[in-house]
Amino acid sequence: MNDSELPVPTATSLAIEGCVELDRNRILGAILNHFEVNLQIWELGKSFIGEYKEASATIGTEVEVSLPGGKVLRSKATGVNDAGELLLESGEAVT
Repeated sequence: MNDSELPVPTATSLAIEGCVELDRNRILGAILNHFEVNLQIWELGKSFIGEYKEASATIGTEVEVSLPGGKVLRSKATGVNDAGELLLESGEAVT
């Protein structure tokens, strides 16, 4: 995808980010290997929430969360807790 094809201003693509490897099989393999490392870290009781927070494009922005039953929450995303719930400025924590 190029800039004009992106669905939202915060989106990007591998090509835009300069990725030289665009073979889906190799990309999937790399993602799965990275996932395995993170899973092993998590299984040892260690957290990677800090790294997640640094990489998040959501934290610090206004979000809209659609819940089952039709309820919609609108608030600023302020963080993520150790359970992986998105924390909202309004006081809610959503999964």
